[in-house]
Amino acid sequence: MLAACAQNPAGPGGPDYAAHHPPGAVADRMAMMDAQMSKMREMHEKMARAGTPQERQALMAEHMKLMQEGMAMMGGMGPGAMGGMGGMGGMGGMGPPAARP
Repeated sequence: MLAACAQNPAGPGGPDYAAHHPPGAVADRMAMMDAQMSKMREMHEKMARAGTPQERQALMAEHMKLMQEGMAMMGGMGPGAMGGMGGMGGMGGMGPPAARP
């Protein structure tokens, strides 16, 4: 049993490394994240330019869709993508700590 624990995991260049880390995967993820951040920045600017609460409310559906896309992308990154928080539900809601049960 100790012999199994003493084995080194596959590192870069190892036989199993390429199977789990295809070339370009990190670059693809970074490009997707950059695109998502650009969309969110544009949405923030649209909401800031909205002159009335009604205009901002009209943008909320698009804003929620972008947020859900971003969370789905984060969820697809595997464990640890959200720092072990499990998404918004893992934070116990958005209220102050005293308001949480």
